[in-house]
Amino acid sequence: MHSRFVNIFRFNKIFWWVICLLLILNVVFYMAFRKRQTNRIYELHNAYYEKRSSQVSQTEGNGKDLFLQARDDIKFFIEGLPERKEFTETTAELFDIFKRYQIDMGQTVYKPESVDYSGLFKYSTSLSIKGAYPTLKALLADIQESGNLFCIEDLSFTGNNGAGTLEMKVKISTYFR
Repeated sequence: MHSRFVNIFRFNKIFWWVICLLLILNVVFYMAFRKRQTNRIYELHNAYYEKRSSQVSQTEGNGKDLFLQARDDIKFFIEGLPERKEFTETTAELFDIFKRYQIDMGQTVYKPESVDYSGLFKYSTSLSIKGAYPTLKALLADIQESGNLFCIEDLSFTGNNGAGTLEMKVKISTYFR
């Protein structure tokens, strides 16, 4: 049996030398590329750590400033809201938007709702409107781009778009100070 293996090696010397050479080259390339990739991973890890630590230190150092900025932003937002006595003008603007699209709102009831933030008043109304999709889409765009703050809190469409008429149920809220 031993002589058989020796004969196989003798007759196929070139094949075995090529196999050994490929094995050695494979090990050398593996070690070289692995070392380069390990160094690259180490560099990327250090770069990430440096960037992350600078962001964390900036955030921690400016915690008080961030709080004061948020407080000022909330105050600015609340001052931009209409006063409660301007309720009729605000709702009239919403009515005009619907009138522009020849949509009858019918009798609309605005119901006051509680707000967790003191000094704010919220009024909501729910509507069911029928119309073509492009008309309803344009109506929503005009409500969104209105000068007053109208929040679309709930929106659903029913009907077959192919038939042309959809029913849109929408809940619109507005805030006052």
